[in-house]
Amino acid sequence: MKRPDGVVFMVVHIDEPRVRVGEAVTEGQVLAQVGNNGLSNYPHIHIGAFKGSEPLQIRFNQRFIQ
Repeated sequence: MKRPDGVVFMVVHIDEPRVRVGEAVTEGQVLAQVGNNGLSNYPHIHIGAFKGSEPLQIRFNQRFIQ
């Protein structure tokens, strides 16, 4: 996902994506189901944020985590 200010978010190890490339997303919108690919025994995701090649710190709003 890419914000207008150039910050790019990557969400990987997902399953059943619910959004398409180029589609706008909103706060609280479900993007995909958590997947289990890679070398893991349990479903999980990795989330990263970058501006150019600089990694950014992410803070989560817990109200959407169930």
